[in-house]
Amino acid sequence: MNCLSNDTNPRNTHAERKKRSTQHVGIAALLLMLGAHAAARAEVGDLLVTINHPHGQIARSDFGATLAATGPFIVVGAPQDEADPDRPGSLAGDGAVWVFDALGNRVSLIRAPRDITEDFGRSLAVLDGGLVLVGAPESDAGNRGASGEAYIIDPQSGAVPTIVPNPEPNFLADFGRAVAQVGGPGSASLAVSAPRGNCSGGPGDIGAVHSFVDGASSRICSPPPAGNADRFGSSIVGLGNSKIAIRVSVPRRVLIYDNLNGAGTPLELRNPDPANDASFGTALADFEGNLLTSGRIGNEGKVFLIDSNTGNIIQTYESPLPGARFFGGPIVVDGRRILIGDPVARNDDGEFAGAVYVFDAESAQLLLTIPSPTPDTEVSFGKAVAVSGTDYVISESGPPGNTSTGVIYIFEGFTDDCNNNGVPDDDDIANGTSTDCDDNGIPDECQADADGDGVPDVCDVCPDGDDNVDSDGDAVPDDCDICLGADDNLDADGDEIPDGCDICPGFDDALDSDLDGVPDGCDICLGADDNVDGDGDGVPDGCDICLAGDDNLDADLDGNPDACDLCPGADDNEDFDNDGVPDGCDICLGFDDNVDSDNDGVPDGCDICPGGNDANDADGDGVPDVCDVCPGSDDGADADADGAPDGCDRCPGFDDAIDSDNDGTPDGCDRCPGNDDNVDADQDGIPNGCDRCPGFDDALDADADDVPDGCDQCPNTQPGIPVDEVGCPLIVKNGDLNCDGAIGFEDIDPFVLALVDPARYAELFPGCPIEAADCNSDGRVSVGDIGCFVDLVIGE
Repeated sequence: MNCLSNDTNPRNTHAERKKRSTQHVGIAALLLMLGAHAAARAEVGDLLVTINHPHGQIARSDFGATLAATGPFIVVGAPQDEADPDRPGSLAGDGAVWVFDALGNRVSLIRAPRDITEDFGRSLAVLDGGLVLVGAPESDAGNRGASGEAYIIDPQSGAVPTIVPNPEPNFLADFGRAVAQVGGPGSASLAVSAPRGNCSGGPGDIGAVHSFVDGASSRICSPPPAGNADRFGSSIVGLGNSKIAIRVSVPRRVLIYDNLNGAGTPLELRNPDPANDASFGTALADFEGNLLTSGRIGNEGKVFLIDSNTGNIIQTYESPLPGARFFGGPIVVDGRRILIGDPVARNDDGEFAGAVYVFDAESAQLLLTIPSPTPDTEVSFGKAVAVSGTDYVISESGPPGNTSTGVIYIFEGFTDDCNNNGVPDDDDIANGTSTDCDDNGIPDECQADADGDGVPDVCDVCPDGDDNVDSDGDAVPDDCDICLGADDNLDADGDEIPDGCDICPGFDDALDSDLDGVPDGCDICLGADDNVDGDGDGVPDGCDICLAGDDNLDADLDGNPDACDLCPGADDNEDFDNDGVPDGCDICLGFDDNVDSDNDGVPDGCDICPGGNDANDADGDGVPDVCDVCPGSDDGADADADGAPDGCDRCPGFDDAIDSDNDGTPDGCDRCPGNDDNVDADQDGIPNGCDRCPGFDDALDADADDVPDGCDQCPNTQPGIPVDEVGCPLIVKNGDLNCDGAIGFEDIDPFVLALVDPARYAELFPGCPIEAADCNSDGRVSVGDIGCFVDLVIGE
């Protein structure tokens, strides 16, 4: 149940209506016993009971400022009620809550449990279990003036109320100005507004709405940009199972939040006529999860039914009187009917007496007008409204002046009998004469049944089939059975496909992004058709690694099926040089195997003989023929490491590449360095540049004096005798130690060698007599020869 300010009991559940119907049957019996109302509740709109303040005419008690109905009880708020005579020190204006039965008998009087409370009963809301939440916004709780408090009361017992303290008791917070229950049965939260609260240090008077669940509290603050006197929460109401609508006075608008934590951006509603938004949101009520609220267009008060998800206006309710500016004061829901008050509506005598109007919720047709029973005075009839069973409870403030205590009236409301059996629909349902599958208080037989299966459309499980035929017993008619033969209610993965017909258990069958009939959760090849498998290996073509063979056969476990394995026995995924050839089969690791300029089967990066066929190697030395340095011999055998294989080495032991005179003969084997070894005019094997006897064979030297016979002028010289360049015995001169026929500085080193190492001298200067060093002619070579040797050299 939801209730706020002077909006009470906007919606009746089926269970509550059955309970109240039963109670009214008992009340009617009691009336018959008393001889009153013999034809009980015969006419809709009849005045049944008048309830005055039990203490008489109390000035300014505000008796009936708020109303609520729960079970058999009518709860009346009197926030300015007199002092409590049983509590010394209590003051007038502390307030009280009175509880009556349907006959107007007093059941209990409930007052706040402490003296600091004022304005007790300013707001009421019915809670689960028949309890009532009461606001006291003027309470001085926490020694802060008008900080405010709320209380939970038990109407029947009248026990001491439970205090709901203000979590942020700042001065003039007005906590309790509006109260509501938010959420369905079993998950309900209490909501209490503080429209002048500071919301933990924010600007003054911005307002907050506090919620309470199992002892824990949270809040929603006025959204930014928040300013002083926003009056956030001047009216509140719960919508459906989770939403809450909150009125903001500055500027006037209503914000709808999806939950009580205030997360997300609220839906903001404004008066359809921005120039006349003064009354917008003053009254709020819930109708099947959508918002009923008052507003004004021009000079006419209106009530709007607004979609709480979109903000679109679903229906508009209008006063039958022109110029009804205050039409839409209280708004209360009675099943499919809307009760709307106008406390200053003119009566037939022109007095501003007030009236309450009853509309059909769907069509906005005016069904009933209830005027004030005291039409000759201005009494503000319709100040608060509540629905108690089939009764309408309406308050008026009473005539102006000292007698403005207030009066409560109970009128006969609508008692539906759609099947015309003389028994009210509620009683039919309560007695089991009729069923009510949707708990809307309307017997099933009175609702539309398009397929004629005896189940109303609103509860029809299978709108186009017979709900009574269910061959597999799963409570889903055959005509709408998703999985005929199995239980449609068993759906472990929650994809709305029963387990018995679930294509992909554990996943949502409805998600099939590639539209191949296989849900994504079980799709072998997401993005391609799982049904196309050309090689029949169980892997759809769109994801087939090897279209030519079975993807499941992979002997080397490299992820590449055998039929498409590039390198069987090795891992196809290891390709160090990224040439597309796995390392295990790479011909030329580190280079691209696909580049083979000479097409010899050897990639360029490893080609021994680019331009030739590496496979042709006649001498078997590993060097292809086209690039063989020494055909017929092993190119790898190169003892002197000069790059010329031994089989083709021109100068073994020396570097064939060193040829200083460029005659084609390496220096190590050059017979005539500095000259062309290939020029030998006399064909004696001695190149011309080094030929000692041109025209003759230098190898012929009969007397072995190193002068060829063709140029030897003394051909019979005795062996060992030094000779000159023509082969004749050399005349030795003292001091000519190098035997060049002259004496000079060139003889110094040989002279010294003859003195210190005669054997070495003989080795280096063969044929030169050492006696040439005996310059003093004493018959021996000694240091005594130095002086005269020097004289010979310098020419003295």
